[in-house]
Amino acid sequence: MKKIKQKTGWITLFVMVFLFIAYVLIQYFIVSPKESGVVQGKLATPHFPYRPWIGVLYVHIVAGCTAFIIGPFQFFKKPVGKGASLHRKLGYIYVLSILFAGVAGMYLCWYATGGIISGLGFFMLDLLWLVTTGIALRMVLQKKFAAHRRWMIRSYAVTFAFVTFRLYLLPFTLLLNLSIQTAIQMSSWLCWITNLLLIELLLRRKTVNAKTELHITRIL
Repeated sequence: MKKIKQKTGWITLFVMVFLFIAYVLIQYFIVSPKESGVVQGKLATPHFPYRPWIGVLYVHIVAGCTAFIIGPFQFFKKPVGKGASLHRKLGYIYVLSILFAGVAGMYLCWYATGGIISGLGFFMLDLLWLVTTGIALRMVLQKKFAAHRRWMIRSYAVTFAFVTFRLYLLPFTLLLNLSIQTAIQMSSWLCWITNLLLIELLLRRKTVNAKTELHITRIL
C-alpha cells in the first residue's frame, strides 16, 4: 500500500511538472508574452522598461523551469553507483539554475503587479530559494547527506511555488472574484509559505517516525 501511494505521488508530481512546463511554453514562447493580461497591465504603466524586463523574465523562466524539471529526478532515485555522478551533475545544474532564476526574480520584484505587497512576497520567495539551496549545497560539500536531502526538499518546495502561485491565483480571481492585483498580492505570499509549512510538517513527521523505529529496534 505504501509503495502504491509513493508511486501515485511521483506520477502526480511528474504530471504537474509536465502541465506547468507546457503552460509556460505556450504562454511565453508560442503565444506572445504581450498577450498575457498581467503583462498588458504593465505595458499600460508609463515608462515601463519592457525590453530589459522581458529579457530578465526569460532568464527567470528558463532557469526556473530547468530547476523545476531537474528536481523530481534528484529525489526519484537514490544517488548510488553510476547514478551518483549524474545526480551530482544535475545537482550543480539545479543550483546554478536557481542562482540565475533567484537573482533575476529579485529584479522582477521591483515591477510586480500588486505593488510593494506582492513585490515583498516575491522577494522573500527568491531570497528563501537562494538560502535553502545554498544551505543544501553547503551540507553536501560537508558530506552531511541527510541534512543535504532535507534542505534540497525545502529548496524544491520553494521551486514548486511556480505551480502553487497559479493554483491560488485562479480561484482567487475566478471563484472569489478578487481583482488581479489583490489576488497576486495574496498568492505571492501563500505560494511559498504553505509549501514550506507542509514540507516542514512532513520532514518533522518522518524524523519522529525514524526515531520511533530506532527506539523500537533497540528495545527488541
